[in-house]
Amino acid sequence: MVRDPESPAARRLAGAERRTGIEHFESKAAIESYIRALGLPATILRPVFFMDNLLHYADAAGERVMELPVLPDRPMQLIATDDIGRIAAHVIDHRDDYLGRELEIAGDELTFSQVAGIYEKLTGVPTRLVPLPVEGRMFEWFAESGYQADLAELRDPFPGLLTFQNWLGGQVSKM
Repeated sequence: MVRDPESPAARRLAGAERRTGIEHFESKAAIESYIRALGLPATILRPVFFMDNLLHYADAAGERVMELPVLPDRPMQLIATDDIGRIAAHVIDHRDDYLGRELEIAGDELTFSQVAGIYEKLTGVPTRLVPLPVEGRMFEWFAESGYQADLAELRDPFPGLLTFQNWLGGQVSKM
């Protein structure tokens, strides 16, 4: 999880600093470069795709159709925004252990076909993924390489990271 942002491995293994050609990733890379240029001690957290983005499909009735420009069997790393907060709090509480580190953070890795299956299992609403053509640089990047956080390594210091199923179960119970 500790990476030299200028090394070839770092460009392969994380998101924002990989020169993806995705505008909002590139702006984050510029911010990270600025922070490093200041020479101040810092920790950079790089969350992957937010589970919360998938709540858009939560209130389906009759049938849930998830139309997304994705490859159905291509895994996507996901993280609950609550976990981002818990990780950030832990990093602040243990700042000496994390200063100078760059952490790509995720809690689960699933295909969108699996996401659809979990939605159906937890809600009882028939759910299907309708893959749309992969268009736009961000969705192309998801299909090409996507996020590559080391989930096994993250679970050691953060054993309570939510899986999508656990997270969605908590969301469904609130509805």
